[in-house]
Order: sequence, then C-alpha cells, then structure tokens
Amino acid sequence: AGGSASLNRNFVSNLGTVSAGTSFTATAGLSSGVLALTDNITVGGAMTLPNDAGINQTGGRISAGSLTLTAYSGAITAMGDNLIAGDTLLNARSASFKSADSDFAIQLNLAGSASLVSTGSITFSGFNPSWGTALDLDATTGIFSAPNAGGSISFSSFGTILNRTSGGITLVGTGANLTGDTTAAGQTVSLRAVSGAFTQYGGTVTAGALALEAPGGLVFGNANNVTGAVALTAGTGNAIFRNSGALSIGGATAGALHLISDTGSITQTGVINAASLTASAGDRLTLGLANAVPVILGLTSAGPLIFNTTTSLTLAGDISGGGQVTLSTEGGAILQTGGTITTDYLGLFTGLIGGSITVDRANSFAMLGIGTAGDAVVRSTRGFDLGHTTVFGKLTLTSETGAIGIYEPGSTYILAGGLAADAQDGITLFGALVDFGTIYVVTN
Repeated sequence: AGGSASLNRNFVSNLGTVSAGTSFTATAGLSSGVLALTDNITVGGAMTLPNDAGINQTGGRISAGSLTLTAYSGAITAMGDNLIAGDTLLNARSASFKSADSDFAIQLNLAGSASLVSTGSITFSGFNPSWGTALDLDATTGIFSAPNAGGSISFSSFGTILNRTSGGITLVGTGANLTGDTTAAGQTVSLRAVSGAFTQYGGTVTAGALALEAPGGLVFGNANNVTGAVALTAGTGNAIFRNSGALSIGGATAGALHLISDTGSITQTGVINAASLTASAGDRLTLGLANAVPVILGLTSAGPLIFNTTTSLTLAGDISGGGQVTLSTEGGAILQTGGTITTDYLGLFTGLIGGSITVDRANSFAMLGIGTAGDAVVRSTRGFDLGHTTVFGKLTLTSETGAIGIYEPGSTYILAGGLAADAQDGITLFGALVDFGTIYVVTN
C-alpha cells in the first residue's frame, strides 16, 4: 500500500510480505497462537504489531520508521537484519531482537529476559525506563543508557554485555547481579545504579577504564581485566574490586573498601575516601595521595608499600610489604590496635604539627624511620637500626630479640625530646647528629 495499511483479527499463523508507505497497524489477536513473520515487512513510518501469544520472525527483515511489538503472554523473537530508523518498543514476557542499523534505539517492557544484538550501537530511550529480569547485549559501536526516565534501565541481572569496537558501555538505572562477562576491550565501561548494589556472581569485566557507582555497594571479586583507571563510588556501602593485573584507582568512596591486584601493583590517580581499607597487591602498593581513610584492616604487597591519609590512622590488621612499609598521616595519630607489621624498612610519619605514633605490637622490621610532633612508641621482634628520626616528644623503642643501633652513625640525624629504649643485644645510639633531650629508662 502506498499509504497506510491495517489488519484486523484474522487468526492467521503467518504474516508474509507487507509494504506500506506511511504506517502499518494490526489489531490485537491477529493470530490465535504465536505469529510467524516469514517475509520482508517494509513500512515508511510507524509499525504496530500486537499478538499476545508471541511473535517469531522466521524470515525476512523489518524495515520501519518506528516499531512497536507486543506479546504480553509470550515471547518476541526477531533476529533478522532489521532496520528501524526511530525507536523500537518491545512489550512481552521476554524478547530477542537484532538491529542492523548504525544506531538502535530501544525501550523494553518485559516480565522476563531480553537479548539485544546490534551491528551498530544500542541506546535505551523512550518515555519510560526499560525493565525486565535478565539482560544480554551485543553491540559494535557503543551501548548507552541515561539517567532520565526514558533512558534508564531496571534489570535484576546482567548476563553477557559486549561492545566490540568503539563507543564503550554506559548503563544507568538500578543495581543488578552480574552473571556473565562485561567486555569493552580498550574502551570505557560505566555502570551506575541510582539505587541498589552491583554484585558480580559470574564472569569478568574487561575494559580500558571502568567507573562503578551504586549506593548499596559494589562487589567485583572475580579476576577482572581493566587496564586503565578504576573509579569506585559506593557512598557508605562497602566496595570490593579485584583485578588480575595492575590496578589503578581513579578515586574511591565507600564504607569498607577492599582492593586486590592478583599479579600487579595497586596505584592511584584519585583519592580514596573510605571508613576502612583492605588491600593486597601482587607487586607494589602505592597509595600516597591525600586519602581519607581512618582504619586499615590489612595491607599486603609483594613489593614496597606506601600509604598516606589526611586523618588519624588506626592499624587494626596485618601489614606486610616487600622491602618497605611507609605509613603517614597529615597531622593525625598512628595507633596500632591489632595485627603486626612485617617488612625490612618501616617508615612512620605524622607530620610536624600534632599527632603521635603507637606501634607497639610484635612487629618485625630491621630499620626504622620516624617523624612526629608528639610521642612515639615502636616495637620490633627483631633488632633494628634507626634511620632519620624526628620526634618532638618522647621516643620509646623496644627490640625483643636483637640490638638497637643507627643505620649510618656519621650521617643519620636523630632528634627526640626524650628516649626510652629496651633491647636484648645492645643499644648503640650516639653520633654527631644525634640529640636526645632527656634520657629515660634504657635497658639492655
């Protein structure tokens, strides 16, 4: 038909070739069962096809200005090389749809799952959010949704989410369980939930950069593969992120934060704000920016370990670093309440305005550098040497099994308002650059 075409209830099983210049509309109940689309359907404008029991494209393609398919009691399956210039709306129990357009705009109203494939991009649009249970997406040049009413999505789980070449993945809506791989190699992936949590039950994330946001928490404990920065925003919710290789934190906000790099370093380009931090690195751990983390539950690295916070710092768990552990606050205290520190060189610094240091458990280190405006109490199960030291208050040192000495007596400066020391195998603390204002108890 050169203009519009319509079909009333006919109880047909197959719908063949349709050609309409402006629009095509069918009455609900065109078929008593599942309606098969067997040939090409070409509509210059809007196409509306309801069939409650289901719609199954067995041949041909749909070409239309816009498309609405409805099968509330059944499934919609349309996996031909369909070309829809405008928006597509699918209302059904479940839906599978393929688009051969460069930009596929879609809205979903589903009781069940959805699987969408596009040779171009996929963009969620329309007047209302898209919703369903499980979501699988396969696109080439981008997957997009937005925080507005028509662009957001609400699915209980994400299965396989794949973008093949460019454009990245941006999904905004409610939280979801991730059960399959999310892949956009070399591109940016952004998953944002305005409510709920993101929890990774299966699969991994592969991306060039990653941004995750959910007020209910972020749990990504599988061996993900993100080569660039990872930004984590969980509000007061907890967050865990594991990467198979090096992990670069582009910023993090969470309650309890847990970071893992299986084989690489953990570094940062943005600050961390968290109620507590646990981290494990297969190589170095360098978190030296102006973080705001008051409690350390555990830090482990195969290489050197550096951590800084603007707050006072409570050490409540084990800390170990290959060769070096340096912990610093910008004026607050460092207080060890649990765990031990194991390394070769231990650096403890609170700045020269305020603060104090109490690291008085069965730690194990061989060299100590320290700086604080208050008192400092430090204990090691091994003997150790002092490196550069500035303590405006009283310095209390304990070696449970060895000696206490100076790393380089002629060039190491040691300044303290007072000294108390206890060692099992000798104490040698003198030199041209050594000054203790008051000597308290010194026991060998």
